[in-house]
Amino acid sequence: MNIFKRIISILKARPRLSIIVGVLAVIVLIVIFTGGADKTITFVEVKKGTISQEVNVTGKTVPNSDVSLGFERSGKITKVNVSVGNKVSANQALASIDSSELYAQLLQAQAELESEQAQYNEIKNGARVEEIAVYETELNNAETNLLEKINDAYTKADDAIHNDIDIIFSNAKTANPKINIVITDPQLKTDLENMRLATESNLNDWKNLSTSLSITKKLEKTSIYLSQIKIFLDKLAIAVNNTTNETYKANVSLARTKVNSASQNLSSAESSFSLATKNLNLKKSGSTTEGLASAEAQVKRAEASIKLIQSQLGKTVLYSPIAGTVTKIDAKKGEIAQAGSPLINIISDSSLEIEAYVPEVDVAKISLLNPVNITFDALGEENFTGKVIYIEPAETAIDGVTNFKIKVGLEKTEPRLKSGLTANLTILTITKENVLVVPQFAVIENDKGTFVKKYKQTVALDAKVSTEDKNLEEVEIKTGIYSDNGMVEVISGLSEGDAVANIGLKTN
Repeated sequence: MNIFKRIISILKARPRLSIIVGVLAVIVLIVIFTGGADKTITFVEVKKGTISQEVNVTGKTVPNSDVSLGFERSGKITKVNVSVGNKVSANQALASIDSSELYAQLLQAQAELESEQAQYNEIKNGARVEEIAVYETELNNAETNLLEKINDAYTKADDAIHNDIDIIFSNAKTANPKINIVITDPQLKTDLENMRLATESNLNDWKNLSTSLSITKKLEKTSIYLSQIKIFLDKLAIAVNNTTNETYKANVSLARTKVNSASQNLSSAESSFSLATKNLNLKKSGSTTEGLASAEAQVKRAEASIKLIQSQLGKTVLYSPIAGTVTKIDAKKGEIAQAGSPLINIISDSSLEIEAYVPEVDVAKISLLNPVNITFDALGEENFTGKVIYIEPAETAIDGVTNFKIKVGLEKTEPRLKSGLTANLTILTITKENVLVVPQFAVIENDKGTFVKKYKQTVALDAKVSTEDKNLEEVEIKTGIYSDNGMVEVISGLSEGDAVANIGLKTN
């Protein structure tokens, strides 16, 4: 490697060193040009010794873990358990979103699993005539109960709309209902008025459901009407919560409670009816290989459904994957969190790392676990040690120059260190012991190769020889690593004890 490229690389990495080198260069130039009359040189001895190759760069301390967290599903934020600056532990709950609907689904799925398991057991064990009669009675009772809950759902919904909600509207039962509160969002206002109009139509249709409809058809239509009314009330709650009218708020809350109660009662009755229907069908079908396999498959399906809901429930709570400090929070109770949107940032409390960028001329020298000597501008000349723990495979262009990012891990945790401190790194890439070395100033590098000048005869190291002496001859050598203290490894071309010309630093 050309010595001048090495010097430029080092000076780029160590700006303070460049000032010192500049001063020394001026002194050397003065010595060279003012000593032009001296045409003599002395010699240096080729010796065996230890040589190390180093790469010098600067970097910054960074946390070895820095995470930005968000929910995997959308929902209304119900809790934020931490503040900026709080210390958190791994797996600590940071925030949560509304999970009431999922819990209801879980209860229903668990009930369905119990039902499927019971049916499986019944098929496996077979049924008697008396048992079938019992299950027929249970189905009749479940059907009666379900019909009562369907009628009750209409009664509660009608009461909620006409007795609790209509106070918020003018002309509520007409074709042109108008909401009585000021809403800055025109689209929300239009939606609420249109939904009130649709609700009146639904209630009329619901009330006049034909008695000839099957109970499953009645259940289907009732579920649709209830769902639409719940959506209307949820949207209306958003509008009234932005007002100061406590009566409106209380009425909307009461209406939602009535409708939710009706929905829960209906869901429970539906589950009982479904269970009774399945139980009877299984009892009548008898125990067959195909029936047993089908029932077993239904049990497994119900079990999978529970696991899926439980997984979704787990996503309603945001947990910290690391122990650390909260640095940013963009979550507030009552807001709607969007899936995947970053809400909370945490940096780890474990030891810091150092990130640095190495010029392309030096990156090939560096390997993982190379030892590193470190100083920090903030801590004066105090020395620390570390190792190279990461070398990025892809390049990074900085000011048009190709560099490669590396990370250095500290050998010991240092509590005084903070993120963002400037670190001066000396990376020890290669160390060779008991090898031939000469000073760099005795080495000539040109387009023809790498050479030193030797005297053809035996000569003392302090002998003064003219630079024009014909006994001086160029000897081609093969070099190895170059150290930052001015030494070069000689792989071939010289022997221990050889005297080579001191061509770079001459003495009188």
